[in-house]
Amino acid sequence: MEELLEILETAIRAEVDAKKLYLKGAERASTPEAKALFTRLAAEEESHRVCLIDLYEQVAGHTWSEWAAPR
Repeated sequence: MEELLEILETAIRAEVDAKKLYLKGAERASTPEAKALFTRLAAEEESHRVCLIDLYEQVAGHTWSEWAAPR
């Protein structure tokens, strides 16, 4: 189970990083269409993060805390 939790922790952090990247892309986009695409992608990453946290909490039996999770 510990290995699965580590995988989920890594996946959650990857979603956070991807969201930040897409939001940066939205800030720098030169067209409204590109800005909308990056914004939508960031929202999808947030949705993934929420789903992964839910799964983590089910497996771990406790709530997710980014600060308490080992790196």
